[in-house]
Amino acid sequence: MSVHMKKHPIKVDAEIYLHTEKFNESFVVAENRLKLVLNLLREFSFDTSSSQISWEEIAKERISKFTKQGIALRGARKRLSLSQKELAAKLNIDVSNLSKMEKGKRPIGKKMAQRLARVLDIHYKVFL
Repeated sequence: MSVHMKKHPIKVDAEIYLHTEKFNESFVVAENRLKLVLNLLREFSFDTSSSQISWEEIAKERISKFTKQGIALRGARKRLSLSQKELAAKLNIDVSNLSKMEKGKRPIGKKMAQRLARVLDIHYKVFL
């Protein structure tokens, strides 16, 4: 029998976005590792200036594939370290329905958005 291990919260100081012709990804960096990561990026000639790009620009390929609402749902679920099965059980829905919502193949209505918001502790309009 496996024992559930409590995950200790990490204090996040920054989210770093790496964007090149072949690479487009974001990373959350813990406060105690930020300087190390920035120095490493500078060594590999990445621009570490504070210019900002919208998340939509960075995730445009994923948005076209999954929709903004689906990405928001998956991100909120992952933020709480919930599996699809665990979240579906809390919402009293089938896992397949949740999976379809995350993939953008099933719309998220207002009532479901409100249920998701309560469980995931996020404003319901994110899912509409």
